[in-house]
Amino acid sequence: MFSPDAVQGFRSPIDRGFVDRSGWVARLDRDLRTKVFPYWLRGSVDSIRGGYRVDDTHHTWRDRVRGLSTRLGLGGQGMTPSGPSRGHDTHLVSQSRLLYVFSLAHRLGYGGGGRQYLDAALHGYRFLRERMRDEEHGGYFWRVNSDGTVTDAKKWLYGQSFALYALVEFHRASGHPDALAEARALFATVEDRMKDRVYGGWVELAGPDFSVLPPGQPIRESGMHHTTGIKTANGHLHWMEALSELLAVTGDSTVRGSLEEVLRLSVEIFFASPGVSPLEVTADWSPAPGESRNPMNYGHNLEFAWLMLRAQRVLGAPPGLELFDALLSHSLEHGFDMERGGFYANGERGAAPALDTSKVWWVQAEGLAALSDALATEGAGERPRNERCLGLLLDWIWRYQRLADGCWVWSTEAAGKIQVPTKAGHWKAGYHEVRAMAKFVGALSG
Repeated sequence: MFSPDAVQGFRSPIDRGFVDRSGWVARLDRDLRTKVFPYWLRGSVDSIRGGYRVDDTHHTWRDRVRGLSTRLGLGGQGMTPSGPSRGHDTHLVSQSRLLYVFSLAHRLGYGGGGRQYLDAALHGYRFLRERMRDEEHGGYFWRVNSDGTVTDAKKWLYGQSFALYALVEFHRASGHPDALAEARALFATVEDRMKDRVYGGWVELAGPDFSVLPPGQPIRESGMHHTTGIKTANGHLHWMEALSELLAVTGDSTVRGSLEEVLRLSVEIFFASPGVSPLEVTADWSPAPGESRNPMNYGHNLEFAWLMLRAQRVLGAPPGLELFDALLSHSLEHGFDMERGGFYANGERGAAPALDTSKVWWVQAEGLAALSDALATEGAGERPRNERCLGLLLDWIWRYQRLADGCWVWSTEAAGKIQVPTKAGHWKAGYHEVRAMAKFVGALSG
């Protein structure tokens, strides 16, 4: 396994006691440019059926084709071979996340050398509009087959959030006016059909026509475990994320009002007291049945912490640095491996140690984003502690979470042995690690 100590002029952040920021910025920037973005480009674009393919088998196959093409002198830098022709389920979350990834790659200037990220983004945008948009009821289907058959027409707030987020980023990258119009229309649909006008907040799961589903029904499909009628920290968190970016682009007063509301609800209810606040509530904001038994997910605390600061910046509001530091400190104190680096998956509620000590890729990514903000924002917590933990985390990611091709594995055991080797899938489509790496490079490059 490659070690950062082997890089000329670089010493481990653990040995030096502080982070070599310029060295790590250059390293992550290079990884994005030469490995991470190219990995998703060459393995994801489905030129036969449209949209993106996200599974390890497909990506491995494409990597082998590209390698053979290169050995035969046929090039292949930006190849998108057609791949297997069999049908496959296409999920709104993975399609939206990869549309975001390719749009971001183009907007940040990682293209060139035959890497046509804007073309890849346009490919995904067309699929989203033509195959996944519900022309009758509005919004986007949760899942379709690659031949265009709708296989799950339910409307999840989580899925609509990622579609909105991706549409805004594609507009930023391309200047495409239709993409912004799509984003505005989606926002209007969610506000009209999923807004809870009795208790506030948003309905997180509705029928295909946005009809209200009977409460208390467990839904276990497509990787989302949910109970109808329940509002969650995770669902509202990602709606806040999408609204922040839509407001940043449009300045729309209605979007501003919704962002202010979801931020307030998240701060006052879901994340008010790290390790104690309810993560799931009923429609009227009472704790959901059995809610106290839900483990504390360190990743969501970390993710909300920095997304909260982003929302406040867009709103022009004072940053909530006290809550930011409380969320970060709780995750570091109870869910961080101070010896080897890396965040654990989850733990008991309150001031209790981790229950699941596996290290999941997206939790590391959210920790990287939160610690980047902690060091880039004056007054955001204990700088020596944050500096040391950032160094440990970067070292952990580079040694154990990241593979030689730049892709991050799903999870490892506490000591670093790969636990789940998945690199690509419906829930793993580049978004978390790319967003965090880009944030680190942007926040600490000065």
